[in-house]
Amino acid sequence: MQVFNLFFKLLKSNKGIIIMYFAIFLTVALVISESQSVDGNNDQEKMKEEILKITIIDEDKETFGEGLTKYFSEGNKIIEMEYDEDAILDKLYWRKLDYALVIPKGFEKSLLDEDIDDMELKCMKVPGYFDASFFESELSTYTAKLKSLLQAGYSLEEAQQQLIDLQGEEIKVEVANFINENQNDKTTMFMLYVPYLFITLGMNGIGLILLTFNSPLVKARMECSSTTMKERMTGLICGIVLYGVLLMVAVMVVVIIRSQGSILTDVRLPYFLLNMFAMLLFSLSLGFFTGTIAKNQDVVSGLVNVLSLGLCFLGGVFVPYEFFGEGVLKVAKFVPTYWYAVTNMSIGAMTEMTPEFAKEIFWQTGLIAGYALVIFAVTIVIVANKRKKIA
Repeated sequence: MQVFNLFFKLLKSNKGIIIMYFAIFLTVALVISESQSVDGNNDQEKMKEEILKITIIDEDKETFGEGLTKYFSEGNKIIEMEYDEDAILDKLYWRKLDYALVIPKGFEKSLLDEDIDDMELKCMKVPGYFDASFFESELSTYTAKLKSLLQAGYSLEEAQQQLIDLQGEEIKVEVANFINENQNDKTTMFMLYVPYLFITLGMNGIGLILLTFNSPLVKARMECSSTTMKERMTGLICGIVLYGVLLMVAVMVVVIIRSQGSILTDVRLPYFLLNMFAMLLFSLSLGFFTGTIAKNQDVVSGLVNVLSLGLCFLGGVFVPYEFFGEGVLKVAKFVPTYWYAVTNMSIGAMTEMTPEFAKEIFWQTGLIAGYALVIFAVTIVIVANKRKKIA
């Protein structure tokens, strides 16, 4: 009990660092999740009106571009932009744009003249993003029909007008059955940033406390005390467990307030909690490891900054993993935060719990817990070796 009480006395002395990182987490998670999330029912109405947000940049300045823009403006939101790669990428990143299409100079001429090799339309999109694939499918259908009409003897203007007439006055949109009304909602996006909080506070909270416990003076006094090693370890483990529980409770309080209590009746809640718990185990193990190997507070701070930011950026927490190149993605799959992010987004998009989906969730959260077990085992080996050297 003495070690347990001492654990929280030391934790209280480091409350400034804990409050600082919790404030950073709340600021990042609330601001970014607000800008990147969608509101289920409102978004359904928006999809019916806009379907997709597209920019068509016509460098050819011919009839084809005008007809194409007119065709896709029906039911879509056309955003006028100049060709600026940085500006386009920025809008794609923040989901203010679903697809950027560029009609290169000379495209219409290559379309009408069989002696000229066909030119390809240029595009900028988010890899693997469903809306981008949907638009590309529509665009492919449009160009295929247009070429068929041209081969049938229609002029370009007549062919494009024919396609517009066939398009009809109204387009009915049905959201794909694997997307629910809560996909990318505020809760899902907020939960995405939980690893940063757990890693920073796990490493700082536990790391700094163990640093004190492992100092020569404190360790000597504990060895001379009446408490056994078993009692000391029990008190320390109970303190770490309760600290982890308090972290999860703090996050859930924010989520409940943010969702106005709706998360409590959300069928996804148990799976969100399971994913959070797996990440919490990893973070606590990382904190245990940090406190064991660190020599001073500066080392702990350095490890916290490097590992928390590195794992969150590489794991797809701060930067969506859809933007990762093939090489980066291969490396990211070795990082537990990547599996947390993938699982979190899968849970957010869940429509029903099937045995296959449950198996996938349990496998991915189990993988994160496996990382925690490995780090914990390595730390125990290090502790045992240190005790042997002292003995």
